[in-house]
Amino acid sequence: MNNLLDVAKIESGHLELELKLANLVAVVGQAVASNRLLATAKQVELAFHYEPPLPKISIDSVKIQQLMNNLINNALKYTYPQTQVEVNMRWQKGDILISVTDQGSGIPSNELEKLFKPFSKTSVKGTQNEPGTGLGLLICRQVVEAHQGRIWVESEMGKGSTFYVLLPIKPQLTG
Repeated sequence: MNNLLDVAKIESGHLELELKLANLVAVVGQAVASNRLLATAKQVELAFHYEPPLPKISIDSVKIQQLMNNLINNALKYTYPQTQVEVNMRWQKGDILISVTDQGSGIPSNELEKLFKPFSKTSVKGTQNEPGTGLGLLICRQVVEAHQGRIWVESEMGKGSTFYVLLPIKPQLTG
């Protein structure tokens, strides 16, 4: 239900950010910590690595945490037990690059275009048949774009997927 409300706000142009200078390592680390129970229940190692030093940046911490929770939760959903989900963060040309990598079945290349669209689902099923709404990645895209960033995925069948988020250190927000 919360995802539907978020999508309604996004679609009506009412996604408002409360930007504050924040420690992105702490925000992402909190999302990782809040997903540890799910990872443990699924027998998946959840790892978080970052390359210091990373500066504080102007973000809406609540929205970024929602973004990271969606990405990590999806990775856990599609990762096989006894494997790993890895969250990485580093500088990249004045921006911060975050990646979330799973060790699942991957997404067929002809279905990648369905991602980040409302109610779009791929043929890939969660490794324990976990349900999905097709809204989480749409919300992720809107949150990233509201921060003037970019989100994309790379996937290989049989090996898994990596979702990337590139956030500018100093976003040029409009509106």
